[in-house]
Order: sequence, then C-alpha cells, then structure tokens
Amino acid sequence: MMKRAVAIVIIVAAVVLAAVAWLVTLRCQPATGPRRMTWRKADGALLVKRTDVAYPFDGCDGDIGMNLAVWNGGMIVSCDHEELGVGWAFLDPRTGEARLRWPVPPGGMLARTVGVIPGPDHQLAIVYEAKLESDLLAGVARADGWASPPINLGRRRYHAAAWVGGKLELATRPTSDADPFGFQAPIEIITLDGAAYTSRVALPACDSPCITPEIGYRAGGRWVFEIDGHALGEGGQPTTAVLDTPSSEGMVDLVAHGRLDTPAALSLGEDTPGIGPDGKVTHPAGPPRPGLRPIRQDRFTIDGAIRRRPQWRIGRSNRWLFEQVGDRTIAWHTGEDDRVWVTDEPVSEDGMPAVAAVARWSLGLAHRVILTDDAGGFWMIDGSGEYLHLDAALHRTDPLSLRMHLAQRGSLGTHIDEPEHEQALGWALFGLPLLVAGVALAAWLAKATPGRVVVVAAVLYLATGGWALLHVLPLLV
Repeated sequence: MMKRAVAIVIIVAAVVLAAVAWLVTLRCQPATGPRRMTWRKADGALLVKRTDVAYPFDGCDGDIGMNLAVWNGGMIVSCDHEELGVGWAFLDPRTGEARLRWPVPPGGMLARTVGVIPGPDHQLAIVYEAKLESDLLAGVARADGWASPPINLGRRRYHAAAWVGGKLELATRPTSDADPFGFQAPIEIITLDGAAYTSRVALPACDSPCITPEIGYRAGGRWVFEIDGHALGEGGQPTTAVLDTPSSEGMVDLVAHGRLDTPAALSLGEDTPGIGPDGKVTHPAGPPRPGLRPIRQDRFTIDGAIRRRPQWRIGRSNRWLFEQVGDRTIAWHTGEDDRVWVTDEPVSEDGMPAVAAVARWSLGLAHRVILTDDAGGFWMIDGSGEYLHLDAALHRTDPLSLRMHLAQRGSLGTHIDEPEHEQALGWALFGLPLLVAGVALAAWLAKATPGRVVVVAAVLYLATGGWALLHVLPLLV
C-alpha cells in the first residue's frame, strides 16, 4: 500500500511539473533580445557569420571623429574590418539590412572622419584622414553609393568645407616634414569636380614667427579665416572677426561648417563658442534636464545641415543614457541583468522607471541611437546591426519569438547562439510523454513487466525536467 502511495505521489508530481512548465511558457512575456540586421559587403554579397574564429565580425564601432550619424532614416557608422571591408556602412532598420555603402578605394585606410557636409540633390560629402595627421581624402556620397569616390588630396590639414555653386570646396593647408602642422603654410581652397580637383591660394604662406590662421569658415558668400581675434577674407582682405577673444581651432565648434572635431571644453559639457552657418557666434544648448553630464559629442544628425547629437548620462554610471529625440527627452537604462528600460519620464540615478523592460540587451560600448520612424514611433539601433522598434508610448512592438529569444538569450553578442535553452524548455514541456513512451518501448522490447513504466518515467522526468525548467526559468520572466 505504501509503495502504491509513493508511486501515485511521484506520478502526480511529474504531471504537476509538466503543467507548471506549460503554464509558465504560455503566460510568459519575457524581455527579448534585439533583432539583427543582415550585413552585406559593398558589392552586395552577404556577410556570412563565421563560427570558426573566436571574435568574428560583430558590427562597426565608428571612429574617433564620428561615432555615428543619423541620415535618411538610418545610421551611418564607419567600419574597418577584414571581412566586411573599410568605409562607412548604412544601417537601415526599415529593411533590416546593414551594408558597407561607401567603401574607401581598394587598399585604402581610414583613421578618422574629419568632415561631413550635406549638399544639393541629397549628396553628402565625406572628408577623412587615411592616417592621423597625414593624407586627406574627400568623396561625394549618395544614398546608394559614391557619386564621386574619394580622391587623395595629399598631406593636408583640414579647416572646413562648403558647397559653392554645386561643387564642394575645402579650406586646407598643406603640411610637410619640416612643418607637420602647416603653421607657416598657405591656406588653399580645394574644389572637387568629379574625379578631379583644383586648388587656389586663399591666403599666402606665413613666414616665421607668424602663424597661419587656424579657424576657417564660409559666411556671407566668402571664406573667412581668423587668428587671435583678427580675421582675413580670401585674398588677405581684413574683415571683422566673429570671435572677440583669441581662439585656436581646438577651442571653437565648427560643426556647422563640416568640421567634426569636438573641442575639449565641449566634450566636458562646458560652454564653447561655435560659428553658425550665418557666420555668427553660437553656444551649445544645455542638457535637456538638470544634473545630466555629456558622455558623447561625436554623434551627429544630418538633414539640410549637420549638427551635434549629444548623448548624456546621469551620475558617473553609463547605465542611464539620455538623448533628445525631437521634442522628447528619452532615457534608457541597462540593468545588471542586461534588461533595458526606456522612458521619457524624469528619473534619478538610483530610481527605476515604473515601466516594463523592453529588451534584454547587453550594454557593451552602447553605440546606440534612438530615431523617429514615419508613424510616431521610434527605432533604437546599435552599431552592431542590432535594433528594436518602439511605439509612441515607448512600448516594444517587435519582440522576438520565444524560440529565437531562448536560442539567442537576448543578451549576448550576435556571433553567439545558445540552442540548449530552447532544448531545455522543449524537454520540460514534452519530456514526460516522451519518457513514458520510451520506457514503455524499452519494457516491451525487454519483455519486462510494464506495470512500473509510468513510475520510472515520472522519476526520470522529475530529475531531468525539473533541472531543465530551473535552467531556463530565468529567461522566461
């Protein structure tokens, strides 16, 4: 009688465990990982995910001049990887595709992006250095690729650029081994015309001890150059200086004139003068909320012009990050367990928003940006090619299926999949009937007494199914 009671308890416990597994699975709404874009090389070939290397391609990280730029509903980020190639990729959340849209010439290098200048007919000029403080290259991009591939302008320092009469002009000064910074070099205006360029001297060379003006910009239909509170127009004509105090190029923000370098004071969140497109002094807007500190100023929005798109943090931790998206200040927080919360409500460093987590997404280096879509919602994109969609209330609209979530875990790199989580849940759900059938078959083949089949199967299921459910349960809540 006792044995029968124990057998009944074991069988009931196994059935209850299976029922709990089904109930938890059917009712769970876990915060799943982001979706993954399909990566393509410049020629359109699919970038095949490799499993034979420790660190396969895992997206692009930007460079020290441009972390990322928002353009045409997607994100531009620079890439330098032997599998994908070298250049700038366009990540489009609307199509779920990321592609190296603008590769550098074969064999070329990319040290940093120094200038981006939006132009007529949806063109985008890109100026970059092949090596730090070395060769300067410039090309003109369209949405589908290069309109004019980059051409090498030689060893030059870059001041600024502007579209003049439908052509791109760059203010530069040549450098040499004797004068590596061009302090006594002439200022030359480079005009790009397709695959060729011409140059003219805007200001003649400066003999020692004088220094060539470091600040250049275009305003009022002409080029202007300033140094130590003095200004000269092209040709050397004196003009009124915009800056009333001595300033060097590292102290003035010239992003409106296509120069991406971030002044040191601006990166620290201090007031930094800039020169706007109209040639007047500008000052950066303060943080969207009190108590925020800038973490990145090398992010940009490109439309009819180019402007900085700061990212802010609260306190010393990077787990709370803030962006100004249109007229909303949106914050996202990554917890210790990689859950991500998104809100536009005021928050404190130690406080948590009263909203559900939208994803399980590792913080990593957080090369992410929040974009508006065309329907009042938002895209959140990472340079790795991972992304998710939020509605106007900042609720996620595209969670992964449970099978994808369990395989991906939602918190690891794109090169890691873990199908054992899906297998564990499958065993918790279907293990009991499979064991009953398996033990019954084994008993029949062995011509053994089948009376204990269900009990044996229940014991095996309690051990294995219980472990499987406990193993996967943290990913279901």
